[in-house]
Amino acid sequence: MHKTLIAVGATLLSCTLAFAQAPTVVTPNANLKADGIPPIPASIAASTAPYTEFKPTSAVQWHPKRHELIVARRATNTVQLYLATTPGGALKQLTDYQEPVRYGAYLPKEPDTLLFVRDSGGNEQRQLFKLPAGTTEPVLLTNPNRQHSVAAITTARDSLLVLSTDLDKTGKRENPTLDLTLLDPFAAAKGRKLATLPGTGWFSFAFSPDDKRLAMAEYKSINESYVWVMDVASGKRTRVLPPAGAASRKKIASGDLQFAGNGKGLFLTTDRDGEFARLGYLDLATGKLEYFGGGGDWDTETIALSPDKKVLAVTTNESGRSVLRMYDAATRKALPLPGMPIGQVSRMSWNENSRELAINIASAQSPGDVYVIDVKDAKLTRWTESKVEGVDTTKFRDPEPIAWKSFDGLAIRGFIVRPPPTFTGKRPVVISIHGGPEGQARPGFLGRWNYFVNELGIAVIEPNVRGSTGYG
Repeated sequence: MHKTLIAVGATLLSCTLAFAQAPTVVTPNANLKADGIPPIPASIAASTAPYTEFKPTSAVQWHPKRHELIVARRATNTVQLYLATTPGGALKQLTDYQEPVRYGAYLPKEPDTLLFVRDSGGNEQRQLFKLPAGTTEPVLLTNPNRQHSVAAITTARDSLLVLSTDLDKTGKRENPTLDLTLLDPFAAAKGRKLATLPGTGWFSFAFSPDDKRLAMAEYKSINESYVWVMDVASGKRTRVLPPAGAASRKKIASGDLQFAGNGKGLFLTTDRDGEFARLGYLDLATGKLEYFGGGGDWDTETIALSPDKKVLAVTTNESGRSVLRMYDAATRKALPLPGMPIGQVSRMSWNENSRELAINIASAQSPGDVYVIDVKDAKLTRWTESKVEGVDTTKFRDPEPIAWKSFDGLAIRGFIVRPPPTFTGKRPVVISIHGGPEGQARPGFLGRWNYFVNELGIAVIEPNVRGSTGYG
């Protein structure tokens, strides 16, 4: 949530939807108090409305048999799943509900049965469903009296790891727990409970190549997390980072766990030996932690290992910009990559062929679109393009990095988006300060703020104040 130093702009955009009720002026809705703001002509609605209609698209998962991608995009008012069959082609809508659907998957056993997660009526009581090909009514696979999410898929691609917890209907539940269940969605009655974990702050689940072990991270705070490995058959857990009983000089944070191809170690990110999350390999037998890769003194954000365990995709947060690198998982040497738009990279998803990596890129010119990297040929292909009628996003201005010294000499960094050169002379400035403390202004899509830059000639500055994420 941004705190801004300008009230007029917020009023303009909040009032856009009131245009239909007021033909001459825009009337603020009942939830907005406008004090000292003159009447706003209704004609302004036509120019502001397109800037509120951007629909980012994100990669979800590849189809296991066909060269197709499940993607997520806002339909009318909620995010739904679509199928992208060709780069740049029309999207086929897969789900159509009042509630948002952000997770979906196909499994090889029934490659035309869609698996997805959604709640009901916004109750956050998420459930897992399956939708066989040619049907319109989804089949519920989970207990409706609990909350569920899908945390991982087995290496064999035949079962889902489902997390579930009791609903806190009273708001007074103490000592919550999290159940881990291995579920074959095509034989749901045979789901096997693996373990019950204390608390609900568990994340980054990953199966070993033989599916006999499960790595997971336990979240305590942004500065403290623990890495565990569990035996799937017995449910017994062993803490591996920091090791159980080890005296630690400081709290450490680790995550993004991936089993190496030989099953003997984990690729991960950790700040154990410094103030930045670094890319490393943890030998499970010896406990030795080895660091590798580029990125310098910046946080490693996400890692994704190809299905054949041979290529490791890694993103680092370098002064707000996402930098993607790839490594040979065996030699840990960098692999060539194509040039990419400047912005934020997220939602990495490997094709089962281990050659193609789908990613989401949010840039100054796109709220988020899906690109595919062919690792063998180092080629980048854009699969989706988010367009809004009446707005040419290709003309949106790129954020420029800026820095200045604070009172004690510390460099404070941020970004400025300048108006087009058609606006001359001194220009007004909006300073938009992110929430925090662990927030960060990053170069990407400005959304409705583009109206101020492009239509009104207002510059936007987003500073990364002290304590911002990404600077140690």
